This record gives sequence, structure tokens and C-alpha cells, in this order.
Amino acid sequence: MDLKEEILSEGLVLEDSEKYKQDMGYFTGNPKVVVSVRNTEEVVKALKIARKYGLSVTPWGSGTSVTGAAMSDGLVIDLSKMNKILDFDDVNWVIHVEAGVILEELNSFLRERGFFFPPDPASSFLCTVEGL
Repeated sequence: MDLKEEILSEGLVLEDSEKYKQDMGYFTGNPKVVVSVRNTEEVVKALKIARKYGLSVTPWGSGTSVTGAAMSDGLVIDLSKMNKILDFDDVNWVIHVEAGVILEELNSFLRERGFFFPPDPASSFLCTVEGL
């Protein structure tokens, strides 16, 4: 069984790697394979496969990096479908979110409750909490 067959046998979703070859800073990479995940269990499956094949792992949020940090020649794990706000504790000022939550959506949720998440990049309408 080759790499892509193993990924599919684990129930993971393969993505076309074209959109993952350049970030917003025009840095380029050439990922060997891109997996789109929906939950922590799928992330674990992808990491185990990467380890088995000796691949580097790069998380991908929405590709807003301008430093090349999202570029990879190994396994890219697209976290954009992990986009839920899971829990908010306004007493202890703690929020639990998945990595693919868009920063502007997070701040909209928090603003309605009198809070905000302070990083304020120009890409807040697009960038994810995960950051790449």
C-alpha cells in the first residue's frame, strides 16, 4: 500500500496540493501530500501516517503566512474544517476553539460578550487561530 492509499484507507480526505504550494508572501513549497481533517482523531491518524513515512508535518489554516512558514515538502494538514468555538468561560476568561476558527469570527463571538482576542493582523478576516 502506498502513502495515498494508506491515507484513504484511514478515511482521511486527500486534497489537490496546488493551493498549498504558495502562501500570501509568495513563498513556495511542494507538498508530497495534503490531508484535510475535521477533528482531533483525524489529526492523530495523519500524524501517525507522517511518522510511518518519515514526512515532515506542516499545519495549514488559510495560507495567510507571509514568511513561508506554511510551505512544506512533506505532509500538509489542512485544519480549516476544524472551525468550531467549543467552550467559553467568561468568569475565568478562557475560550476553547479549534485551530481553523477565523480570527474575525472569534472576535465577533467575543465582542458580543464584552471581550476580544488581541492579535489584530490585517488578515483577520481570513487568517485562522492556528496561524498559517
